[in-house]
Amino acid sequence: MSPRASGANEGNELFKEVADELGLADQRDGRGLAMADFDNDGDLDVYISNQGQDGVLYRNDLGNRNHWLQVELTGTNCNRNAIGSRITVVCGRLSQIRELDGGNGDHSQCSHRLHFGLGQQEKVERLEIRWPTGYVERFEDVAADQRVQYTERTSAAFLEERKQFKEAQLEARRKEVEREKRLAAAAASATEEEPPLEWNELEAFKKEYLKHKAAVEQDPTTRGCATSLPWYWTAAGDGPRPCASLRRRLSSIRTRCCIPTRTGCWSAVTGTCTLIARSVSSRT
Repeated sequence: MSPRASGANEGNELFKEVADELGLADQRDGRGLAMADFDNDGDLDVYISNQGQDGVLYRNDLGNRNHWLQVELTGTNCNRNAIGSRITVVCGRLSQIRELDGGNGDHSQCSHRLHFGLGQQEKVERLEIRWPTGYVERFEDVAADQRVQYTERTSAAFLEERKQFKEAQLEARRKEVEREKRLAAAAASATEEEPPLEWNELEAFKKEYLKHKAAVEQDPTTRGCATSLPWYWTAAGDGPRPCASLRRRLSSIRTRCCIPTRTGCWSAVTGTCTLIARSVSSRT
């Protein structure tokens, strides 16, 4: 099994292997890693749990060369451990953000005490806590090299406002769902389902059409015929027209039918008269 690796950040996305130098080149089957200040001396120690073997604690005894700050939170209106809180620390040109999560490993769990390295800064100019309720608290000029504890102080007015906002959101969503249902119902009722045009029905239509075409060719003044086709003549006498139902059914199967008239040919699909004669297309 390969020894563990540990890299030191040298900047510019470069890391240097320092496992041997730090005494971390262990060959046991490590599965979980937790970082916390186990001895409360202001620096982070490392504990590694191993599969089927004893865990190992790597205690940091190098001493603090830089300043630090550790923050512990206690929730009141949110959960007790303040899981979901976000802390922002600003000192000089340095800005850091830590989020308090409920779990960050399979075989281990880091401390809920959040650690901030401050470098050479001797104080935190601004410390901001955003609690899970959304309430934000700010603190200024917090001294470095200490552990501080903060308890949530979300005001009753903020909680009431947040409650009203959530209720307004739920009500708006309920109305939106009802509106979508009404629109869907209206669209469904406005849609007329036409039965499919069967092949034998189409054959009967073609026979009627050819019969009417022959009558018009023999006598161009023929106005309609005594057939079962659902034609009707307009008041202007500009040609036979099918009923709307038949027109939709013809369009649905991409059939183009033209009836000769005194002025040309009428298209059952487009509902227009042209001077170009067309024949009935075969079934598509």
